[in-house]
Amino acid sequence: MMKKFYSKEFCVNEGLKYERRTDFHDNSFTAYKYAIKNGWINDACSHMPEIIKPNNYWNFEHCRDNALKYKRRTDFRKSSSGAYSAARINGWLDIICEHMIKFSKPHGYWTIDKCREIALKYDTKKEFLINDKTAYKMAHKKKWIDEICVHMKICGNYYNKCVYVYEFPDNHAYVGIAYNLDVRKRNRKSNKNDAVTKHIKKTNLTPIIKQLTEIIPINEASKQEIYFVEKYKNENWNILNVIKAGGAGYHKIIWTYNKIRKVALKYNKRTIFRKNYPGAYDSAWRNGWLNDICSHMVGNKIKKYWTFKLCEKEMIGCNSRMEFCEKNRGAYYFAINNNWMDKLFPIKYKLN
Repeated sequence: MMKKFYSKEFCVNEGLKYERRTDFHDNSFTAYKYAIKNGWINDACSHMPEIIKPNNYWNFEHCRDNALKYKRRTDFRKSSSGAYSAARINGWLDIICEHMIKFSKPHGYWTIDKCREIALKYDTKKEFLINDKTAYKMAHKKKWIDEICVHMKICGNYYNKCVYVYEFPDNHAYVGIAYNLDVRKRNRKSNKNDAVTKHIKKTNLTPIIKQLTEIIPINEASKQEIYFVEKYKNENWNILNVIKAGGAGYHKIIWTYNKIRKVALKYNKRTIFRKNYPGAYDSAWRNGWLNDICSHMVGNKIKKYWTFKLCEKEMIGCNSRMEFCEKNRGAYYFAINNNWMDKLFPIKYKLN
């Protein structure tokens, strides 16, 4: 995958696609970020009718005046992103949003019965997580998840699959493996070269789909696929499989330590590594290998790099939290996560 080169010309051309800075920011964030970083933003946005806010425009009073127009934080964030971002970075958000309606659940709201009631709406844990993330996370945290999801279908993943068969009325059969039969069925319909799809079009027959095994490790599923192909052959079925049975089916690359290390050595920055090999990067992060694998990279600062004294040193010359954030995001977010920000930049403003 080739990395985009964010030159001034490229960023200006990206900016020309939009009529407002907010649209440029939301739809082409990386180009917008490079334009800001390199001082090209005014050139990229020169055609826009928006009034450019002067530096330090979003002080406490301006942020508060904008916040008073809204009843909900979501509306404030969407309609006045500049004021919202400045308030968040400077630690004013809770103060200027005190008048807004709060939608937080009361203490004790998330009981096992409430989580079960929501879980019963869904057929899989994935659907549950996507549609009711808060309930899912609470059930997982309280260790209720297995109990309230007992009615759900067990879906596999790229390392755990089941064996299935398509049986046609004309005595043709196709044996395969999949982590989710519904997903496999949808993907098959869109593939004109698929053996099952071809046979359906040729004969206009509707097959019966049967799941032959439970969700099992992929190596075992491959062995079972071979077994069932031979079984159907011995029972005088005409097998539609074109590829030899025993393959793992479509699955993501299994990123081992050595494979990740090999691709990581191509790059000298984590950001480039992450963009070009997101799967390898995520796998290294999940397995705790990231710092080791990226040890050769330029500017490789491990998580424990930022101490309070280093953050304090880094903020020298910054007149506000926003300036600190723009100067060094790594130090800024580390200070936020360790609750050092109030010591580094005490909040000077309070509501009357």
